[in-house]
Amino acid sequence: MPDARDTASAALVVAPVPAPGVADGLARLEARVAELEALLAAEKARGDLLRDQRDGAREAVELEQAS
Repeated sequence: MPDARDTASAALVVAPVPAPGVADGLARLEARVAELEALLAAEKARGDLLRDQRDGAREAVELEQAS
């Protein structure tokens, strides 16, 4: 026989009713996550560019030293 916790858990799964303001808070968090993901992608792209520039400069120095 299910106890009260099982019944309460089942009720939450079947019919979740968010507390007032929860939907707004969740929307703000999702927007912030999207913003942080965009910043992370930009920083990764910047890192790739800097790495390419460093490698190009290294190759130029090696070519100059070889000649």
